[in-house]
Amino acid sequence: MDNKETDLYLKNELIYDTVTKYVENLKKVEKQVKYIATKMKSTSISEWGGSGRTGFEESLNKWVVQAGEVEKEIDVHKNIIDELLKSSVSLFKAEKDIADNIE
Repeated sequence: MDNKETDLYLKNELIYDTVTKYVENLKKVEKQVKYIATKMKSTSISEWGGSGRTGFEESLNKWVVQAGEVEKEIDVHKNIIDELLKSSVSLFKAEKDIADNIE
């Protein structure tokens, strides 16, 4: 492999790792949402006015904070992926131009 191929390979690996982390974080958020929904369904109407509601609100508030953190991570990763894809496209175009000029 030459340097350009190695660079492209490493960038693609970084994109894959970033997307994998993003998907894992979304799975965690999904699990938390399911937990909150289950807790909400199992809370009786009489409990809802007291400690049940307080517990639910605390869980929901924690989830909102965690979801916000994941959203920030997604934005950061999205920007990284966008930049890497642009770099990959530029590299591909440059290699294509070289190949076209050789022909």
